[in-house]
Amino acid sequence: MNLGITFADLGDYQGAVSALKTAVELRDNWFPANLELGVAYYQLRDFDNAVKYLNKAVKLNDKFPPALDFLKKAKKAQKNSKN
Repeated sequence: MNLGITFADLGDYQGAVSALKTAVELRDNWFPANLELGVAYYQLRDFDNAVKYLNKAVKLNDKFPPALDFLKKAKKAQKNSKN
């Protein structure tokens, strides 16, 4: 997961997605990896996958306000992109 966050910090969101997908494959119910993967997809404007992973993150931990906020933001962007 650290590699994925490093890629994201450098603006390489495709690299982040690749690394974070591996982390999620290894630990499917790992909140931080699902959250960061959702955010990386959001940055790539892949709102369907962003919502998918952010939803999963919120299901794993609904007590983390930034995850809830990002999910709302991603759902709004997803809706707007389909109009």
